[in-house]
Amino acid sequence: MASGQGPAGTYELLEAAARGRIGVDRRFLQSILDCGAAAAAADVLRFSRAPQDEFPINLDPLLIDLFRHFQTPEAVEFYMDAIRRAPEDVDDSLIQALLPYGEKAIGPLLALYEELGEEQGSDVAFLLAGLRVRDPRVMQLLLERLEYDAADGAF
Repeated sequence: MASGQGPAGTYELLEAAARGRIGVDRRFLQSILDCGAAAAAADVLRFSRAPQDEFPINLDPLLIDLFRHFQTPEAVEFYMDAIRRAPEDVDDSLIQALLPYGEKAIGPLLALYEELGEEQGSDVAFLLAGLRVRDPRVMQLLLERLEYDAADGAF
């Protein structure tokens, strides 16, 4: 909170946490939730789209949890960016956050898989299979994955 300005908005709180000026604790989260769902979700989205390389602290796990809480459709875009940053180490919380989007996540995940390629796309293929959406494009990708890496494809 800046002196004399009243409560900080969600964007300012996230920025302060990413710069290491405040800790991410229960009071921090409560302050975000107190901003109201619509305003907080909009600020989380705005913060997630800002260049993150200037911040010393990675807030991706927190942003995943916040997007999961707010259940905004724009979260899929952020989830794709989070996977893109670490395609071979997709966190379980990110997988859980994407599951409710089901069919809506298929197109972005297929595009991301194509962008990453077979070598880095293992977790994306696994995620597509985990969505359990019957889509011929997913089936084709999984069959190709089986040819590329039989052990991985079988899993």
